[in-house]
Amino acid sequence: MYQEVHTENIVERAHAPEVAELLQRFALHAPGAGGVPYEALLQDLMPRFGDDLMVCVPTGDGDYRYEHYGREITRYV
Repeated sequence: MYQEVHTENIVERAHAPEVAELLQRFALHAPGAGGVPYEALLQDLMPRFGDDLMVCVPTGDGDYRYEHYGREITRYV
């Protein structure tokens, strides 16, 4: 599987045009340095992006677990 991870200049490096919209929606939900309320963000994103979205959450031991794995992801990977 091909995978890229970017933490800077995400929109410029992303191959999918939806990334810019995801970041814009993320910014709209960010009340400041405290981050984004998880439930509010998912409520906004799932109707449009849920089938293609993978959500991983930290487990507390430095690892992550799948919280959501969109049904369309298996079509591409």
